[in-house]
Amino acid sequence: MRYKEFNASKVLEDCISLFWKNGYSSCSINRIVDRYFGNMRASYLQVLRHAVEKGEIKHPKKLDEYADFLVGIIFGISVLYKVKSRDELQAYIDDQLSMIV
Repeated sequence: MRYKEFNASKVLEDCISLFWKNGYSSCSINRIVDRYFGNMRASYLQVLRHAVEKGEIKHPKKLDEYADFLVGIIFGISVLYKVKSRDELQAYIDDQLSMIV
């Protein structure tokens, strides 16, 4: 769903309202973002460790760098999703991941 469709259905506004109503209104945005990044990065590290065990990672000693790289890719995709086709996004993802696997 593109931003205009997403926004037209008021999903974004509903999500933000629920977010604040569920007790996050007193948290700083920095804390929320740090927690989000931390959780995402920890998840990627777990997946990367599993991939190392399977021999699927080019440079196993660079897992921290790869986890940061993957977090960056997600944000790149979130921007490109608004302006690129599905095929272009798939090509971008494949190209980026080819650097580490």
